[in-house]
Amino acid sequence: MNKFSFSLSSDEDLILLPVVLDGYEVQLALDTAATQTIIDFNVLLMLGYSEADVSGSHTMETAAGYLEAQVFRVSKLSVLGKRFENFDLLSYDFLKIGLLSSYDGVLGLDFFRPGGRLTIDFDTQTLWFSH
Repeated sequence: MNKFSFSLSSDEDLILLPVVLDGYEVQLALDTAATQTIIDFNVLLMLGYSEADVSGSHTMETAAGYLEAQVFRVSKLSVLGKRFENFDLLSYDFLKIGLLSSYDGVLGLDFFRPGGRLTIDFDTQTLWFSH
C-alpha cells in the first residue's frame, strides 16, 4: 500500500498528485468524478507528442459543456506506486477553451481500475492506494 500526504488549506483546494509521464513530472488533480484521465494538450506538446500521435477522439461532458477530446497513448505513466505502459488518456487544449490552471490535468478512475483500492482520509490529509 502506497501512502501520500496532501495539503488542503481551503474548501476549494484540490488533491494534486505528482505524476511521472514519460520521465517528466506533471501535476494532476485527483478527480473521483472523472471516468478518464485528462491532460492539457499543451503539456503533451512540450513532452514531444503531436497531432500525429492522436489515436482517436472521444466526446466528454465537463462542467463547461461537451468537449471533443483527443485520445493519446502515452508511453509511460506512474503515480502512487502504480505504473502503466501504453496508457490511453484524453487531451484537449486547456488554453483554447480559456482554462487557466495551476495543474496539468486530472487523474481519473481509469487509472485506479481494475483492482485498485483508494482510501482518502481528509482529517489526516493522507491517501493510500494499493493495487
